[in-house]
Amino acid sequence: MSIENLPNKQITHYHFERATLRVGGLAPMPAAGDDDTVFVRIHNAYETEVITWTAKCDGGAPVIPSPLGPSCPFGLNDNLVLLDMKISAVSPIPIGGGQAGHIFGMSGLYTYAKKSAGDVVKDIQIGKLPIDDDFLTTADTTFPAENFLDEGILDTTGEVPPMEDTTILQSPLRDRAP
Repeated sequence: MSIENLPNKQITHYHFERATLRVGGLAPMPAAGDDDTVFVRIHNAYETEVITWTAKCDGGAPVIPSPLGPSCPFGLNDNLVLLDMKISAVSPIPIGGGQAGHIFGMSGLYTYAKKSAGDVVKDIQIGKLPIDDDFLTTADTTFPAENFLDEGILDTTGEVPPMEDTTILQSPLRDRAP
């Protein structure tokens, strides 16, 4: 038995997320009899990239990203090594609403290690859908390093610095009374 492939097959949902984890290699060591903490370098910094994705399709199997090779939508390069991967398939469910066919869904998690961690503040590669190769360039899927605020999240006192030229979006739930 093969997976159905209806003539009206269409991609109904894609979601990709790319996260970078940087481990600095420092271990905090509280000093005995002293309030100060000493930081000891255990190893050099390293980074991992974790890619999570979901793909659903009405009427047939979705197109999914390869964890390796030039067809991978996550900007793979010689600096990334695949460590782990997990691919899951969901049991097909009827489309419903009087339509024939099923919705097929798959998800995955790919973990890569970087051979070189590089700078802390640098351009971030976002990635793109497998169907966007003809539409998006590397420049379209790069978050530039200059978009980071110079102040960072915390100033030297541990307080959040003011951001005069930045609009902060407030959550409508935040100011609602219980």
